[in-house]
Amino acid sequence: MNFLKNNPKLYFIVDLVLNVIFVIALAVFIRHFIMSPFHVFGPSMCNTINQVDGECADGYGDYIIVNEFIYQDFFGFSVSEPKAGNIIVFNPPTDSSQYYVKRIIGVPGDKIKVEDGLVYKMFNGEYEEIDETAYLSAENLGRTYGPNGVRPVEFIVPADSYFVMGDNRNRSTDSRQCFTGGYNNPCDSDNPNAFVPIENIRGKASLIFFPFKNMKLLESAEYDF
Repeated sequence: MNFLKNNPKLYFIVDLVLNVIFVIALAVFIRHFIMSPFHVFGPSMCNTINQVDGECADGYGDYIIVNEFIYQDFFGFSVSEPKAGNIIVFNPPTDSSQYYVKRIIGVPGDKIKVEDGLVYKMFNGEYEEIDETAYLSAENLGRTYGPNGVRPVEFIVPADSYFVMGDNRNRSTDSRQCFTGGYNNPCDSDNPNAFVPIENIRGKASLIFFPFKNMKLLESAEYDF
């Protein structure tokens, strides 16, 4: 240490290098464990996300901030559990190399039914319609269909897993099709690919930060039956 103090130029260089290393390490820590940017691709979350200049973007659109800290398990403790209504970024069960952004509709233990364009959740032994007016556009309200069109389909969400859908129901590949991209493929509670395991969730979408004219907090529209 005395050697460095007696060599001001060398001391400056070492101090600079250590500070750069600290800043890089801090940035990497924040990027991987606290929050990270995510560039949204496709129309599945319109009009909530990727509604650019009044049009639903088919390609890349909004940049969002993903809160990766909120669901992290630290020795059995987390800030929050994923809740119905949260918008999340995750790896679909069918392809761990992909990243999707969707809204949680059902949490572990929930019974979800899609019928006649509407979404229902069982409460006290009876199905009740979920009020989705807070996040579905007029074009999507009453137009949520399952993998077989108008035929009713039920999903029972298993432990440590979640049932998700995009807000743009007519253009979203999600739990209803077991993330296969087709409405004619069989999909129900018997297919594990209908659900997103908790370990696949990368974080909660919290904010649109670019383009600046689209900047807004992403409301969770949480509901609790």
